[in-house]
Amino acid sequence: MRIIFGAIFAAVFGVGANAATLDFSAAGTLAGGSISGVPGAGSPTNWSFSFSIDDSAVALLDDGTFATFELTPTSNPGINFSLDGNSVALSETSNLDSRLIVSSDRIIIVANFDINDPIFSGSVATSGFFAAAFDGVDLATDYSDLSTLDLPLMLSATNENFDGLSFRDANNAIVSSDLSTGSLSVPGVAAVPLPAGGLLLLSGLIGAFGLKFRKKRSI
Repeated sequence: MRIIFGAIFAAVFGVGANAATLDFSAAGTLAGGSISGVPGAGSPTNWSFSFSIDDSAVALLDDGTFATFELTPTSNPGINFSLDGNSVALSETSNLDSRLIVSSDRIIIVANFDINDPIFSGSVATSGFFAAAFDGVDLATDYSDLSTLDLPLMLSATNENFDGLSFRDANNAIVSSDLSTGSLSVPGVAAVPLPAGGLLLLSGLIGAFGLKFRKKRSI
């Protein structure tokens, strides 16, 4: 009997099911013209940044105010940052990879570029990145646990001194194109449906249990 109920529980509640996936999508515009000293950047106007991350992801850092999650092409194959519709390769290098930073009332996204991307061709820049901050109210019950995000989200970017596109040269000087507008959306997580195999197993177990119950009553 315990085995039967255990199997039913596993089928109904999906023991061992994968974590839910959160799909982040952000886009906006950059103010200003071409970026001085970075000819490969041209005159970027529109930007977009999208990625997916499991809500069970473990924070790389948690300083008691913000939780930081790593975003790399390897761990997030669908990650994409684009300028005027042209994708920019993102870095895999530790401490120079892209990040999702979450607090109870703010989300920050950072895209760190791969130095081998053509955007650096003919440029004095030795590194480059994009960052944008989005404010909200009570975004997460526990900012280090992405499953507590209050979804769906639709946030507007806040203009801060690090918002926008920035590059550093060998002397660590910064040239940038400031953020003009930006929005971030994270849709709600759809309920995970019971797999067809689980439904079949559940039906069979309930049928077997019913048959056994009828046999007992007929004795």
